[in-house]
Formats: sequence, structure tokens, C-alpha cells
Amino acid sequence: MASSYLSSVVESDNVWKGPCRLLWAAAGTSFPGVLESVIQPKTVAGGHLEAYAVSADWNDFGGTSEDGVTITREFEAEDGIPVDQLNYNLFEGDPTNWQMRMAATLLETDYQNLVMGWELPTARTLAVDASGPDYNVAQKRVDFSAPTKLTERLMAAVQQHPETDALRVFVFRKAVLGAEGMEMQLSGGTVTGLAQSWMCKADPDVDQLLGAFGKLFEEDAV
Repeated sequence: MASSYLSSVVESDNVWKGPCRLLWAAAGTSFPGVLESVIQPKTVAGGHLEAYAVSADWNDFGGTSEDGVTITREFEAEDGIPVDQLNYNLFEGDPTNWQMRMAATLLETDYQNLVMGWELPTARTLAVDASGPDYNVAQKRVDFSAPTKLTERLMAAVQQHPETDALRVFVFRKAVLGAEGMEMQLSGGTVTGLAQSWMCKADPDVDQLLGAFGKLFEEDAV
């Protein structure tokens, strides 16, 4: 039977779906030059590292809601310049201000993710006091502060192709919390997730045409 008219133009290797791993690294971490600087693929070169192992400088936010991770790229467009001798505007629609953002709902709302997700100071550890005067269990204490500066981090979203097992990694140089509501619902009927958004800023020290926001690394399908 001959191939159908529509299926003959579909390259399944180019159709991606599947859950995303959301990773972060502290500011000052070297920006990766290859995807293995963030995470190992299924087939590790030389076989000296474990498949899918996250590199030492990178950390995993853990589980996210079924909506996964959303990456947005947009720009503001020029209104254009009206010219008396023309019946159209010059430069209309040209980009003037590029922006990139990420969003996800974290399902692992431990104190460490809350410290990052609500821009809070480092948690303080209180040891158990069984003999007094406080009689407290071992615990962590985090102050709800009002910081005047946001913490910059490198962030990466990793997705695996459902058929080829190839990885693609979206890496951003300067991610900070977005101003949108970072709400968390505490309820017996639903999982307590933490809604998050991040503004992915351009690095002024990187040429704007050479990955000022970050880079995409996509493994070739074998």
C-alpha cells in the first residue's frame, strides 16, 4: 500500500512530547558548552558516567504539575515611522525588546524549594531540645523577609524524546523570579504545589546575536 499523502511529510523524530526536568545552578557556574555539562544522555561517551546523571553544579527542582514547564519567547514590535511620500510605515513590526520567561508549578514544596521560590533567606536549623527550656523537636526555621534584590541563577529545562530517547536542553544564563503571584494552596483535597515564573534575562556581557539569553542543546537522534 502506498504511503498516505499526509504521513509522507511527517518526521516523527521532530515531534516532541514528554515530561520535563527543571534544573538550576548557582550564579557563577560556568555556562555549558555541551549538554553533558548539564546532564548525561542515555548513551554516555566513554561509559564513565551514569546515564541521565545531573552534573555536579546543577540541582533538580523535583516533580512538577502535569502542565509541565512553559517557555515563552516574545518581543515588542515597532509601530513604524510614517512617511508622507509612502503609503506604509517604515520599520513597522521590527522587534525592539526581546523577552524570555519560564513557568512551572513545583510539587516538591520542601523548605529548600520555598527558600528559592519565595526569595527567602537561608533556613536556620534548630536542634532538638528534649530537656528544656524550649522542649522543641528538630526543625528548620525560615524568615519571611522583604529582599530588595532578586537572586540570579542559571536554569535549564530538559526534555527527552519519547521514541529516540534523545535529550534537548534549554539553558538560560540569568533567571530571576517573576513578579507574578507565587501562590501555594494548602488543602486536604489537592497537592500543595508552588506556582512559579522566572524572567530569563539577557546577559549584557554576551553578544546579543550569540545567545545572550541562553542556548538550546539538542542531541542528534541515532
